[in-house]
Amino acid sequence: MNSIRKSIHKFKREQAFRRDASLIEKNNACRVLIILHLYYLEEWDEIREYLKSLTCYPYKLVITYPVEMETRVRRLNITEAMDNVELQAYPNRGYDVAPFIFALQKENLDSFDVVFKLQTKGTKRRIFIYDQLFIGRDWFTNLFEGIVGEQTVHSVIDILMHQPDTALVAADNLLVSDPVYKVRIVQEELGKIGITVPDRYKFAAGSCFAASAKYLQKFLEDIRPLDLKAEDFHPMDAARGFSLAHLLERYLCIAVSAHGYRMQGMKVCGFRRAFRKPLEKLCRRFSSQRLLELPYHIDEHFFLWQLDNQFVLYRLRKVKLSQLMYFYPNPPQLLQMKDFFPYRYLKGDTKAYAEYCRFHEEHGLPSMSPERFDALIRSLSENGYDQKNIILISEFDTILDGQHRACWMAYRNGLDYEMQMLEVTILNARRAVEELIPRPVRIMLEKRYLRKQCIPDRKKV
Repeated sequence: MNSIRKSIHKFKREQAFRRDASLIEKNNACRVLIILHLYYLEEWDEIREYLKSLTCYPYKLVITYPVEMETRVRRLNITEAMDNVELQAYPNRGYDVAPFIFALQKENLDSFDVVFKLQTKGTKRRIFIYDQLFIGRDWFTNLFEGIVGEQTVHSVIDILMHQPDTALVAADNLLVSDPVYKVRIVQEELGKIGITVPDRYKFAAGSCFAASAKYLQKFLEDIRPLDLKAEDFHPMDAARGFSLAHLLERYLCIAVSAHGYRMQGMKVCGFRRAFRKPLEKLCRRFSSQRLLELPYHIDEHFFLWQLDNQFVLYRLRKVKLSQLMYFYPNPPQLLQMKDFFPYRYLKGDTKAYAEYCRFHEEHGLPSMSPERFDALIRSLSENGYDQKNIILISEFDTILDGQHRACWMAYRNGLDYEMQMLEVTILNARRAVEELIPRPVRIMLEKRYLRKQCIPDRKKV
């Protein structure tokens, strides 16, 4: 962390100590437990500046981290930099949620009043999520300013100490509602373990919050029957999709209202958020969330796996089934309709389809099975093809979702049958920026660039 940012934290902290002196004195006996999951080690110096605001309370700091990073974490000399610190290494599974739960289970929560759950977040990212645009340090700053920022931390403690109906506090703009496709998945998955999920709920996106220790005791009681172990969580990777950690991240907040408490948001980064508003308005024009407004049903798991938080273009167009392609990764190849595994199954090649299903299962791809396909075949044969369950394709006629339905239609109507499909183009960062810039402005900039390339550098002539 550079010296300027460190000086700013120091100035704001000293200012807060004077401004909130009465709150600090009022709550100086508050027993604080801080559980920080340290993954991006370069953020430790700044996080330590945030944590200095809590040194006026009796606290314990528990730092969890992936066991593979043991040597690098030890080099930070954390135990020398702060008092009452405990380091705990865990397998790199379950993101920050699994280590938080395991660390929480080791503590006697009767010894604490307030628990802060913190985690590191990358500061070099651009993401449009929950209708908000986060660029660079935005995501990290919103998370930390919401609960341990110099302007908020003492108020957060006061709320949790003296408002018995409030169990959890986080940044106001990060207490968000899931879109409908995520709600359905959460309801489906948590329902399997006997947890009822309402149609509308809010949770702390980014999973940084402060909570009352009494509430977290009840949360641990709720999940005790699961008997969670590290092996129950998937290893961390770059795969898109839901996991047990994502489900528990939401249940941490869903259970608040289930136990008769409420959550409260702290308003932070107001100027920065206002500055982002015009850009967010532009981003919504290309957000994949627009697809949810169409009169079609898109599979929830596919949407989460492929379209979540993406920028897209879309259009309806008619396509011959013989034109369709499918990318199969083992070995990497583009298949034509006549070679699609579901189509071959319909033609009687059950062995190839079984191998296809096995590959999906072994590589964590969407679940396939002959039984599920047979059920779909019966449904389509009895009820016909419903256009609401539209087939999704790319701009290159590659099937994105609906391969089995397309194969059934080809088997029943022939490969030359033409039907309407939804073309969805996922935009990369560069193309998204190009699409966001109005066409006349884009043409003007391109002409200016071309003119500049044609004019020789006079200094070199």
